[in-house]
Amino acid sequence: MNRVLFAGLLTLLICVPSYAWGKAGHKFVHQSALNYLHDQAAQNDKRAMRVLNLLVPNRFLFIEESDLADKIRLVDPTEAPNHYLDLEDYGGVNFLIDLPNTRPDDVPDSAGQLPWRLAEVSAEYKQAMTKGDWKESFKFAMLMGHYCGDAHVPLHTTRYYDGQNSASKGIHSRWESKTVEYMAENNMFNDMRPAFRSSPFLLRDFAAIDFDRKTQILTAEVIGGAHLLIGNIYRADADARKRSGLKGKFRENSEDVKLQFVESMSEIQGSQIRRQILDAGRFLAELLMAGADTGPEQAIEIQEELRLMNAKITAGSKYLEAEIEIIRLAPPSTKYRSYVIQVWGEPRSQGYFPLAKFRTFVPGAVGEKAFQTIRVPIHKLRHFDRIELRLHPFDKLTAADNRLFIKKRKWQR
Repeated sequence: MNRVLFAGLLTLLICVPSYAWGKAGHKFVHQSALNYLHDQAAQNDKRAMRVLNLLVPNRFLFIEESDLADKIRLVDPTEAPNHYLDLEDYGGVNFLIDLPNTRPDDVPDSAGQLPWRLAEVSAEYKQAMTKGDWKESFKFAMLMGHYCGDAHVPLHTTRYYDGQNSASKGIHSRWESKTVEYMAENNMFNDMRPAFRSSPFLLRDFAAIDFDRKTQILTAEVIGGAHLLIGNIYRADADARKRSGLKGKFRENSEDVKLQFVESMSEIQGSQIRRQILDAGRFLAELLMAGADTGPEQAIEIQEELRLMNAKITAGSKYLEAEIEIIRLAPPSTKYRSYVIQVWGEPRSQGYFPLAKFRTFVPGAVGEKAFQTIRVPIHKLRHFDRIELRLHPFDKLTAADNRLFIKKRKWQR
């Protein structure tokens, strides 16, 4: 299946920590949104048809890269607060009743800014759709999907998101990643079709409110509803830990104990998790439709511009040398010609680490190839099972959605 590159979109294809639903949960949010859009298009909703013309031809990327915003936060320190709202720092849940248009200046950035950020990217999506800029529209649709998913995560509404100062430390990933992954593996997310309800964006009392403000208000309502579920999650976690005998860090327990824990959590919280993901999918679909008064009237495929084709490997006693072939598949959509090849190492434990980067120039004409040779000291590779080569422009919001892997046997003597 073709991978996709498009200007303006950061797609760091690396192992991402579980900041929100985890990749599985975010994928189901995006899938449920697509299902809802298909149901609305079947009722001849023109807005749903326009959104599907944008998303369906690029479905693989829309689903598989649903954790895009989490990847951005790995390289952009200002991104993290966009994913949550710590209501304790805003005076409690009553703050949401009359959410201000902008985040209060007397509250630190670290308290989160999810409702304002979601409104911002939703407005940018609508503007891009109006202009007919499909790549930008798609990028913002991806970000909207992630933030919609985060707004429905109860543990993204509190300062105590990971069981700090309680017996439930580590609850964050246990609930929204480990349990969701178990449910996915056991087909508990089949038929993810959100039920139709009248769109909140069409309510009569919203007629005089602009799109940005509507999005802020509705996101505040979503966050408030999610916040009320925190107590249930903590009680379920305590019950599941008691049933399974789980102690300390999740990964330090035996496989049997971990399995018993996620089985118990899925039994106690499974229906609630499904409901939150379905609601997130519906909310995303409604946002996308609300911003699609104009949009593509036929299917739009986002073109891949650049691809890393091959790497000819030579391993000496001191250096691993790789001659990398880069080919241009579509005309450039940005002014950038100066790119970076990044080298990341994957250790035996989960996660990637940056090792080196090399400036390179990419071909400018379609069909043209460029070659770049890089050299990495062998001693830097001794703790890694494989390394990954990624092509990135210097602009953090633009990246090539492709990579090359070099396995350990290529340099191990």
